[in-house]
Formats: sequence, structure tokens, C-alpha cells
Amino acid sequence: MTMPLFTQTKGQGVVGLATAETIATVTGVAVAASPARIAALRVKTKAPAPS
Repeated sequence: MTMPLFTQTKGQGVVGLATAETIATVTGVAVAASPARIAALRVKTKAPAPS
């Protein structure tokens, strides 16, 4: 399995586990240097659907 580049991650949807709906979009990634790992994701949430 190949890991995507960070530039490919931007714009991807964030899916809720309970509903399988897209609830946000990735807008940025923070990386920790040692050990190398993703430290945080910046996301933009979608407006709730009118009920």
C-alpha cells in the first residue's frame, strides 16, 4: 500500500464513522519530525443540512 503525498491529501473528504457522510475537507497537514508522523490535520467542516 502506498501512502499519498501531503499535496494529494489536501481537498480529500473526512467521513463520519456513524453516518458514512462527508463531514469535512482536509485543508492542511502538520508533521512531527521525530518520530516522523502526522501530528494534526486542519479541516474545514461543512454546514449542517437544514432539517
